[in-house]
Amino acid sequence: MAEDTVGFIGVGRMGGRLAQRLIKAGYDLVIFDTNQDAAQTFVQQGAQLLSSPAAVASTCEIVITCLPTPSVVESVALGPNGIVEGKRVKVFIDMSTTGATYAKRIARKLAEKNITAVDAPVSGGLAGAERGTLAVMVSCSDEVLSRIRPVLEVFGKIFLIG
Repeated sequence: MAEDTVGFIGVGRMGGRLAQRLIKAGYDLVIFDTNQDAAQTFVQQGAQLLSSPAAVASTCEIVITCLPTPSVVESVALGPNGIVEGKRVKVFIDMSTTGATYAKRIARKLAEKNITAVDAPVSGGLAGAERGTLAVMVSCSDEVLSRIRPVLEVFGKIFLIG
């Protein structure tokens, strides 16, 4: 897979709008969602639908999630067939509102597999997601940010939290 291929898990209300922006920006998407109807919208636009988060993480170096609750994020990241089982992923970007407790626990477990976790919640609502005007609050090193900045800028303005 090329550098312009990004994994995206959770193409529902908010995630779907973010995934749409990536397609419009020219990225190839490899996706997973438990809602097959939501996923089919992206398959029709050229995204590749895979069978699990692990399959997505075995195809792409950068995997983004946008999921409804912290427990779902944890399950997708660390559960059976989760991102942690991926063979290729290097950076996991969680754009959900997960909170520090979950984010730290997920980051520790992913780090054991040499996967860098980036907490990147957004503010600006559905309209901001559609327009690409979200505030993206990113917690990672400058080195990691330089690698993922082009992807995150598709969504809006980046605020490095540290």
